[in-house]
Amino acid sequence: MRISAIVLAAGAGRRFRSTAGKRFKLLKAFYPLKSRPMFLYSLDILSASKEICEIILAVPSQWVGRIRRRFLGKKYSPKVSAVVRGGKARTDSCQSAFKRLDPKSTHVLIHDAARPLLSSKALAKLVSVAKKYDGAILGKRVVPTIKQTDRSRSIKLTVSRENMWEAETPQIFKRGLLEKAFAQYKKNPAPILDDAALCEPLGAKIKIVENPTPNVKITTFSDLRLAEKILANGASERWGIGFDVHRLVPNRKFMLGGVRITGKFGALGHSDGDALLHAVTDALLGAAGLGDIGDWFPDTNKRYRGVPSSIFLKRALRSVKELGLAPVHLDTIVHLERPKLKQFKEKIRSRLASLLSMRKSQVNIKAKTHEGLGSIGKAKAVAAEAVITLGMENG
Repeated sequence: MRISAIVLAAGAGRRFRSTAGKRFKLLKAFYPLKSRPMFLYSLDILSASKEICEIILAVPSQWVGRIRRRFLGKKYSPKVSAVVRGGKARTDSCQSAFKRLDPKSTHVLIHDAARPLLSSKALAKLVSVAKKYDGAILGKRVVPTIKQTDRSRSIKLTVSRENMWEAETPQIFKRGLLEKAFAQYKKNPAPILDDAALCEPLGAKIKIVENPTPNVKITTFSDLRLAEKILANGASERWGIGFDVHRLVPNRKFMLGGVRITGKFGALGHSDGDALLHAVTDALLGAAGLGDIGDWFPDTNKRYRGVPSSIFLKRALRSVKELGLAPVHLDTIVHLERPKLKQFKEKIRSRLASLLSMRKSQVNIKAKTHEGLGSIGKAKAVAAEAVITLGMENG
């Protein structure tokens, strides 16, 4: 199963515009939600999914150039493979994006940028179910009593809620099915309410996956305020700091941030002496209120002698995630006189991002010398500092 994702961010947002009034300055998908453009939330969750191999973003024509400059390549996420011009109708935008799919993709997932609260668990459940059917969509059971009226709003009948569902996105389909649906649409381009409706006339077997998590669609300005409240209730940002220092001695392997540093000296320690990973682990545990690295991995325990410090970080991260928390940003400083770290910084940054299940853009590495002052300045020691930010894990 190889999934390409299409994120639709080209809608005019007329109802949003009419309810936002003078506050409305941007198209809906680009309006800030807690200081971040709304569409970034969808890119974040899809980029983090191991199931998604690429993301194609459909945006208004006037935004194509600047979005390409900002998000293509590895500037945001390597999974954003194309930014295309959206059409007047939803299906037109989908078709435009469909043309840019990886030829090897077997399935296509379509998601509205106006649904920024998609959870990783709901996404994983949807993908799992889609393996057994022609397609699958997220949805919620209809709870309110539904009345059908005439044009004057006089009630004609009460609609049974049995087997009634509210459709959401993402919606995922076999690539071949969607291709046939687009061909059918070209022959009869009637208004389509959602992507599943495009495939239903072909007799496709499409499953609804119940989504227990909030997945609000931002249609009006009040919906945006509701999404902000949901995020605020779930958000519990925490910060932690970490510090570690090790002596440098000859004939010792030098590990820093999980990367082997070439040189004549290495850090002396009970484990592999990786000062940076020790500082990051300490910061992680501190932010979660879980003590410090000495509590968890004491140097009196022989089982930790000479082990890679990545083991400490992975175990600490697992415990942090069990609390419903996840790292969202890491800033570090390495204090080292020599060797110079310039050639190693990007490799260390990538390694830290991988160990912490973060994007590279969420990790920062700074290197400082001590101008010959003290033990560090005389190349007799290495020290590291870390500041980490934890947020509620999107689940």
